[in-house]
Amino acid sequence: MSKPNYQFIDATFWFFKTFGRRPLSVLWIAFWQVLLYAGLSALVLWLLWPFFEYLVELSIAGEEPEPSEMLARMGGVMAAYLLAMLGFLVSALMIQAAWLRLMTRDELAAVIPFRFGSDELRLLGVNVLFIVFNVLAWTAVTVVFIVLNGALFAAAGEDAGAGAVVGGALGNTLLVLVVVVAAIILMIRFAAAPAMSIRDNRFRLFESFTATGGITGGMFLSYLLLIVLIFGVFLLVSAVQQVVGLLMAADLVGSLTALENEEDPAVVFSILAEAFTQPGALIGFGVIILIQVIAQVLVDASWHGVGAYAAVRHAGDLDGTQEAVSAPAGSVGGAPSEG
Repeated sequence: MSKPNYQFIDATFWFFKTFGRRPLSVLWIAFWQVLLYAGLSALVLWLLWPFFEYLVELSIAGEEPEPSEMLARMGGVMAAYLLAMLGFLVSALMIQAAWLRLMTRDELAAVIPFRFGSDELRLLGVNVLFIVFNVLAWTAVTVVFIVLNGALFAAAGEDAGAGAVVGGALGNTLLVLVVVVAAIILMIRFAAAPAMSIRDNRFRLFESFTATGGITGGMFLSYLLLIVLIFGVFLLVSAVQQVVGLLMAADLVGSLTALENEEDPAVVFSILAEAFTQPGALIGFGVIILIQVIAQVLVDASWHGVGAYAAVRHAGDLDGTQEAVSAPAGSVGGAPSEG
């Protein structure tokens, strides 16, 4: 079966095309993604708060921490850190699966769009293999660099002239370029694997080479344009956050003037706590965080969109009328109809 031509605009903005087709579904996933990140961040803060409170109390009292007490509390901090890493890893898998289900199978899980089932386990397997491949590939590249440079130095000896140095530098530069180009091509060829694993309800990895065959150049340009746009989005977000920060600073100046010539740590902490819990400060912090999270949602979903387009194009389902290879997992409800 012949595949449709690679449509650059559709591929690059597949997420936004999905948004145009299913706006309520996209907003629903985005809402729960923001909620999930906020909940995890609050949990991490709650877990770490006793440690920070302990340090503040020591600072106010002007005391040094006991080594044994500090070691015990650091153990709690490490446990909280590992728990947070696990939580964010599981969250990332659930979020990626939710977006890919919508962009490849046109499905939205009932009520809460996030699940942890067969889709997420397949994504975990794909991502773990990506990590393994990366470690093996960069280890091999490092060994090649060491061997080649060792051979160059051994051949040149102690009396190596400028020509040998220049030749070695050029050789290393050429090798770096070859490695970078090869890495980019391989990443693009594997880019459809997560989306295909979700769409087909089967573990897909090397099948991505078939899906991306003949469109590697187009996908490279799509990712390149997305990188430029993402850079622009974060510049805009940074500018807006700086404006909000300046407005907050202007509002806090009056409250913080009381810190002048104040040396008592307890008084300083009390003034800072009161200043940064004012409604204006809390609203400002909320706006800054919300803008950052919304931008991150757009970036994550858009980045997954190119691979999702390649998977859907490979299946010949760009109009969204065909079904996946096998029935969706039982945990995933039917997508609500939208106008």
